Amino acid sequence: TLLNPKCYLHQILFQESNFSNIIEKLISYLVSIKKYLLIIGLLFLLSIIFISIKISSTPMMLAIFSIGFTELFLQILLFLTFQIAHGYIYSFLAVIAAAFMLGTVMGTLSAKKILPKYFLLSYILLTALVFGFTKIITIFPMASTFPIISFLAGFFGSFCFNSACKIVKKPLSGFLYGTDLLGSCLGALIIGTLAFSLFGVRNACYITGCWNVFILSLNFRRKK
Repeated sequence: TLLNPKCYLHQILFQESNFSNIIEKLISYLVSIKKYLLIIGLLFLLSIIFISIKISSTPMMLAIFSIGFTELFLQILLFLTFQIAHGYIYSFLAVIAAAFMLGTVMGTLSAKKILPKYFLLSYILLTALVFGFTKIITIFPMASTFPIISFLAGFFGSFCFNSACKIVKKPLSGFLYGTDLLGSCLGALIIGTLAFSLFGVRNACYITGCWNVFILSLNFRRKK
């Protein structure tokens, strides 16, 4: 089905069996322990809390990492769900990608004119987009919905990044960029290879959304 694509997992396992038995065995192992992955994630969150208490700049860095992760998470998820719902229409995938790039441009321009205090508001809206993703594509499954979501993801993410560059000190701006790229890389990699096939669309969105809520809570605490 659209929200729980079992065939996608079997397709990955079949393809990897022809090229790399190691990756096939790794994915099969992760499928067998996917319930325990959530426990490992919880322990990771606890370690993040401890680090954020010690280092004041950690919440902002984590926010940029998570925003980059979420942007590419949504982008790859849009590509995959669109192909499941509407088939392999490669020309329209280019429209989805172009909408994302347009959103990043508009987000950058808006961040120059709008105060950086709206950083958290934009991050909240991006998180809400993740939580509402499955509802949106279920209620509005038409092809035009996908570029709109892509545009919003690019806009909110770009606005957050450029606002963060205004908030932090100048020496950290370059580090913010690297953190954003790392999050984007992992977001695309994890959703494309593991999260989509292991947990399905709905659960993958909920896990990512909950992670963002956690990072938001750390930044609200930092603001106080």
